[in-house]
Amino acid sequence: MIAECQCLTCRHFVMGETTITCKAFDKPIQQDWTPMMCAIPYDIISGQFDHTNPYPNDNGIQYEKIR
Repeated sequence: MIAECQCLTCRHFVMGETTITCKAFDKPIQQDWTPMMCAIPYDIISGQFDHTNPYPNDNGIQYEKIR
């Protein structure tokens, strides 16, 4: 477990006007997804999972710090 969300410092993170996605999770995971929801799994965006490690359905894309 990590203490904070890695997403904000990841080069794959995309914050749109109405959506929060990333290249790893660019499609909705749940059936009832709406554009205002986040496509990134809660375990990752909450900082409970270190996404330098593979995560199911992450399209082989893990955290890469913005340089």
